[in-house]
Amino acid sequence: MGMSSDFHIFGNIYKKNFMEFDCNKVIERIKSACAIRGITPNIAFANSGVGKNFIFHLSNQHIPSADKILKLAYFLGVTTDYLLGLSDCDCGCKCGRQSIAPTDIS
Repeated sequence: MGMSSDFHIFGNIYKKNFMEFDCNKVIERIKSACAIRGITPNIAFANSGVGKNFIFHLSNQHIPSADKILKLAYFLGVTTDYLLGLSDCDCGCKCGRQSIAPTDIS
């Protein structure tokens, strides 16, 4: 999954790890957060402002903008790291626990 690339700073060689974007993981996280809140992803897409075709683009391996990920995470009450699959904790505390709590989305 991760790729490694060399880069140079002041003559020293460092390794930098890059993660590949996993559209399927994002879709899974969106569906999970929506299910816990009792809404459909389409409602989340419409109310967050990311557009009704958001999941279509993801399922076709199109990487969304950071702005859209941020809007959706904010609406769902989770962190962007959680949506992107970088953390299993949605609360931002880096504790590693899943604690998705329903929020008032009306």
